[in-house]
Amino acid sequence: MPVTLPIELQHRILETALPPLVHCDLDERVQLCKTFSLVHRTWTPIAQRELHEHFSTILLGGAWRFSGEYGRLVAAQVGGLPVKRLKLKVIGYAEDVQDTDLADKQPLHPFPPVEGAPTFEELWVELEGRGTPVWRGGNVQRLHIYDLGPERPTYLDSLPSNLTYLALSGVTIDAVPSTPHIRVFLYARTLCLIPAAELLGAFPDLQAFACVGTWLQVKSFLKALPSTLHDLAIALFSIEDVAHDAPAIYKANVALPPALESCIFVESVSANRKEKRAVERMMTKACEAVGAAFGYSWVEEVGDVDFEDWALSVGV
Repeated sequence: MPVTLPIELQHRILETALPPLVHCDLDERVQLCKTFSLVHRTWTPIAQRELHEHFSTILLGGAWRFSGEYGRLVAAQVGGLPVKRLKLKVIGYAEDVQDTDLADKQPLHPFPPVEGAPTFEELWVELEGRGTPVWRGGNVQRLHIYDLGPERPTYLDSLPSNLTYLALSGVTIDAVPSTPHIRVFLYARTLCLIPAAELLGAFPDLQAFACVGTWLQVKSFLKALPSTLHDLAIALFSIEDVAHDAPAIYKANVALPPALESCIFVESVSANRKEKRAVERMMTKACEAVGAAFGYSWVEEVGDVDFEDWALSVGV
């Protein structure tokens, strides 16, 4: 006779089986929830709950009227369903805009115009095409911005003031953000036109920081890390500037924040062995000085490194 687990335990197993709430797994998570909802009627409520809490849609030309999911989102809001997470692909101009100069000047408003100020726990935004993002309206606690379009500034001075988590990938930063409550900051393949000290100085409560960049970027950030930092993750995107700066590496001493608890350092397997060993020794020594756990690894393609999973693991 088969043993039937209590429904509460079944639901807990389903929750554990779902992929983590990270950008690369969001679509798989939705598809798995749809599958769960068809297996058995007792599984449907938890699957439907997850599906109602998460939306994925395309926003064309900054106009929500083009979004196929807009009606569903508004219905959820009106019906009192808690839409917690939103994944947007924002295409910077509508198909009927023929004048590319006009398209360049169109602001993107990646928040839905629902009644009142919509509140989301987490928002993933992929920017494509032309147009400059303008972050107006809406309350978000965790925000991820992936700029897949041409090089352009991303204005951070109007971000939601209650953000506690900010991840930037491929964007161009030309101003200090006004987000004083950030505790987690992920910086990947990003062009920063302001000094690292000014950027990190905007986050007085920063506890976890990750950077995927060149050695020159990493070196600047290491010098500017705030005393509040507990967890650090670094990946060297380019090794050429490490080799160019090699004499300085052999003599360098890095002073890490005294409260640091963990540090992960990732480099490319194609890097010069001599320079890699020098960086590893430098970071090991710096971590030992503050009593932080140190992890070092090599990967084939540093450009593919995403520290979103790491940010979940440190639990800030």
